Amino acid sequence: MEYHYTGGRYVNQPIKFRMLMPDKIQPDKKYPLIVWFHGMGESGNDNTRQLSHVQSTMELIAGKNKLDFFMIATQCPPDNKSWENSISKEGKGDSPMTIAEKIFDTVIQEYPIDTNKLGAFGLCSGGQAAWNLVGKYPKRFASLGVCSTSPPLNRQDFLFASIWAFNNKDDTAPWETMERFVNLINAAGGNAYLTLNEIGGHDSWTNALRKEKVVGWMLLQNLKSPGAPQGVVCYHRTSGKVFGMFGLPILATLSVLIFSRICYSSRKNG
Repeated sequence: MEYHYTGGRYVNQPIKFRMLMPDKIQPDKKYPLIVWFHGMGESGNDNTRQLSHVQSTMELIAGKNKLDFFMIATQCPPDNKSWENSISKEGKGDSPMTIAEKIFDTVIQEYPIDTNKLGAFGLCSGGQAAWNLVGKYPKRFASLGVCSTSPPLNRQDFLFASIWAFNNKDDTAPWETMERFVNLINAAGGNAYLTLNEIGGHDSWTNALRKEKVVGWMLLQNLKSPGAPQGVVCYHRTSGKVFGMFGLPILATLSVLIFSRICYSSRKNG
């Protein structure tokens, strides 16, 4: 696909990007949309490298189990590999993130997109871009998937989307910080999950995409009815955990008091 953009160093510049579409768009039907953010190593101007890890979702986009959804994948140019950076003389207007947002808005306007089923997925530096996009529109996205990245500072903007984060413990990405962030999101009433792998280095996305099928889970999320991934240990404090933390000690204390009272009454009556 091609989008003509003006801003910063660009004047009606054709920006190439990739878009996955349903094979056959049904009348009066709307479809989920995933915004895909690549890592720094996939930057370029070939409109291909940003798809380097999309093959890990192949069963969702081809074959008998193919799902009908839209997915857009823009690409950072080779001379500006940072999503948020603008290198124009004006210092604004031509960051890859700004252009991706424009394309995102245009696709929603021109195609039958279910605005209750918007998702953003990012790996490595693309994870930061995904955080930033969802944080900018906190009540617009139903799902967010991030791999091998650190969390943002403000958790209040992420209480509406269902979040699934992936980190490896032997990576340089601070998984402890992500763990605390996920717990804080849930304590504030959000819907966040974290999958930690003991090893894997910087690559947590292959496991997330192939084994955990994070994109398939994202496509099921709805702003009106968020859901947990199957087989994932939730960081929510469930009623069972609450009972284990508070109910059992209280019950034990009451039992001791009742037993002491019975023994006292027995000695008094005996």
